[in-house]
Parts: sequence; structure tokens; C-alpha cells
Amino acid sequence: PPGVGKTSLGRSIASALGRKFHRIALGGVRDEAGIRGFSRTYLGSMPGRIIQGLRRIGVSDPVLLLDEVDKLSGGPSAMGDPAAALLEVLDPAQNHAFVDHYINVPVDLSKVMFIATANTRETIPPALLDRMEVIEVPGYTLDEKVEIARTHLLPRLVAEHGLREDDLRLSDAMLQLLSEAYTREPGVRSLERTLAALCRARALQILQDSAPGASSANPSNNSNAADKPEAASAVADKDRDRDSDGTTAAQSHVSALARRGAALPLTEEDLVRILGPPLYDSGDNPVARVVHPGIAIGLSASTHGGRIMFIEASQMPGTGKLQLTGSLGDVIKESAHIALGWLRSNCEAAGVSEAVMASLNGKVDLHIHFPEGAVGKDGPSGGVALVTVLVSLLSNRLVRADTAMTGEITLSGTVLPVGGIKQKTLAAFRQGIRRVLLPDLNYRRDLADVPQAVKDAVEFIPVRHIEEALRHVFVTDPPSQPLASKL
Repeated sequence: PPGVGKTSLGRSIASALGRKFHRIALGGVRDEAGIRGFSRTYLGSMPGRIIQGLRRIGVSDPVLLLDEVDKLSGGPSAMGDPAAALLEVLDPAQNHAFVDHYINVPVDLSKVMFIATANTRETIPPALLDRMEVIEVPGYTLDEKVEIARTHLLPRLVAEHGLREDDLRLSDAMLQLLSEAYTREPGVRSLERTLAALCRARALQILQDSAPGASSANPSNNSNAADKPEAASAVADKDRDRDSDGTTAAQSHVSALARRGAALPLTEEDLVRILGPPLYDSGDNPVARVVHPGIAIGLSASTHGGRIMFIEASQMPGTGKLQLTGSLGDVIKESAHIALGWLRSNCEAAGVSEAVMASLNGKVDLHIHFPEGAVGKDGPSGGVALVTVLVSLLSNRLVRADTAMTGEITLSGTVLPVGGIKQKTLAAFRQGIRRVLLPDLNYRRDLADVPQAVKDAVEFIPVRHIEEALRHVFVTDPPSQPLASKL
């Protein structure tokens, strides 16, 4: 995901190896000549970005960072394919004699360490991806964000804004509040911008407090001076004496800045005054959303990290149709039909009465909705959650608000493994989820990659069949009164 420090990691690798570092931005490159260079027969010709980088740093064994390799524009075109040109650059069996069209002389790139960064693998051509060793950098936990902000981001931003260390004091509790209420993200880029806003606000406050005549801006001082004309005259005479001895207003201002004391720690009221109301409030809390049957929590992963996904279901008189809304793709729509198909053939095992299932044949319509309709959603990992939300609705059982689930299902009820487990579990952890249902294979294969802080706080439950999942997700037992009487 973005903002997790991929470029910074490349710089650290170069520093650890004692090599020079150079970054090559590949986002938007649409011409093969951007990699291989232009022939000297053309006006304005120049070497490619690889050779230009080597010329600038002046060594043959640097660390070259190929930034945003997933954003190379398009594919094969009249100007060539830049991704195809990278094949020779990244292939250790060929790059010992890389030929740039401009210099037309073989260049040995075998000593160069190439590090490519990307937000997604889907847009990287398979042949190019085959020449790379993929290292996934997950999002940060809340404790990691607080540590990064305290030890790296805040000291650097304070220095950049001309402040002293004690001019801006933020406790760990306030840093946690910033991460949870203002910058909920897998990385720390928005957190850095928010801290910069606090630094600017503090710098402005210091300048205003130390400006000449700042005390006169205080209404209480003005009222006292108005009540006592002789006092106001004395203050004016004192200001004239100060100017007459050669001390300028700017020098007084600088002196006031130097004499300022340490600032008090920022409070929650200060954050609201500077940054405005929190962007993420209790309405995003699963406990506040899962309040009646027919709501379940799924997990999804994308190029921007993981996120929890609420799924809602309702029923109404109709003709037995299944309606799906929420900007859904074809795969997730198929998962919904598979979930309903399994439930129709296994209603007793799911705790749904046959009378309720019979009412679906021509009497009742089902509507499944995924909130945040402007955000596209697709993939098979919502299968377990779709079965859960249908069983919850039709059996009138409430799903546990502290439980999220992921996994693909088949018509026989088998739960298949899915991807993005690390991102999904981090998202669940950030949202306060304390129980996560995972496919058994993901539990055995991918849980080792999850940070220990998440594994200590979240209970992971492996499931092989959907019936196992249904035994872990509900708050109440099946009602004694079947729901058929309400239809």
C-alpha cells in the first residue's frame, strides 16, 4: 500500500551497503526510448533513464530505485513498450551487456542493485514480474505508527518548521488519537501531513504571542487602559523610550521568541480547534453498526491496504428475487448467488426453518447491500460473510460485532483460501475487531506474516466448512419462534 516507506527502505538499503543511491521515477513513462535511450540521429536525443542515472552518480555499482514500476503507461504501442525494455535491464543473464541506443556501447549493469516499488502486482506484466523477487510491505499497526511519529516524523517536522523540541508536545495518547480519528490508513503519509498542520499552527501561535503589541490585542488590557487614561499615556511613553534607545520592533520580536517557555502538551480540544472534528467517529465502530440481524462484517484488501466491509441484508414481500447493490463486480455477485444456493439446500444445518426458505419461492425478495456504494467491490473473499448475513436475517440471529470473516465458499460449503490476509487482519485490528475467521489453509500458511502485536490482540479461528464458521459468529441461539410467521 502507499505511504509505508518503500522509497525510504531503498535509501536505507543503499546506506547499509555503503553504495550510492539514485531514484528513477517510472510513473507515466510510455516510450521505450525512456529506458533504452534515443538514437543520435534524432534532434534532442539523449540516453535512457538508466544510463542517465549512472552518469549522474558516477559509479557502476549503485542502488537504483525503479519507483512506481506498476504505473508504466499502457502496453505495446508505436513508441514501443517500456515494460519490455526493462526485461533486459532486470535479467541478470542479459544485463551484463545492456546497449543504450544513444551511446551504442554495451554497458555492464550486473553490478547494479535494482529495487522496484509498486502498489499492486496486477498491472505489472507477468514476464517482468517473473524477473523480480516480490517482498510485500504491509501496513503499520497503531503502535508502530505512534513509534514512527514520535521518533522520526515529529522531530523532523519540528526542525523543518523552525520550532524547538519543546514547542510542540504530543503524548502517545494524542498520537493514537491522530492515527485513529484523523488519518486511518495503512501508511503514515496522511499522519505526516496532519503533524505538519499542527507544527504550522504552533508556529503561528508563537509568532502571534511574541509580536510587538500582542498584549494590546487582549480585550482585558484594552478595557483597563480605557478606564485609566493616565496608564495608557504611560504605556505610550514607555514604547517611545524603547524606540528611542535603538531597539527595533524586529529585535524585540526576536528577543521575545528566544525567551518563550516550553509549550503545554496538546489536548483533544486543541486538535479539534486546529484540525476540525474527527474524520472517523464512533459511527465507524462495528459495535455501532451491527445492531440487528442481517448485518455482518467481511474483510477486503486492495492496493491501498485492507479494510473492513459491512454487509447488510433485508427482506420484503415480492416474487423471490435476489437484489444486489453497492457497486459490485461480477465475482462478488456470483458469490452471493452461491451463498443463497448453499443456504437453500442446507437450511436445517444453518438453523433456518424450512417454512422460511419456502417463503422465498415467490413470496419474499432478498436485498443484499454493501455500503459505500461509490467504492467498487469485487472478489470471492466475501463468501463466508454473505452466508452469515443471510442466515442472520432468515433465522433472526444477531452477528457478533467483534467478529469479522473472510473466505471463498463453494456450493458444497467448503471454505477456500483467499489472498491479502496480512492487510485484512491489520484492518480488522485497526477497527477494534478482536475475532477473525480465516480459511484453514490461510491460518496455517499466512498467519506467520501477521505482526505479533496483532496476533496477541486478535483471536484467529480457522474454518474448513461454512457450518464451522456459523458456530462462531452469532450472539444468540436460533429463536424458538420461526420467522415464517413474520413473512
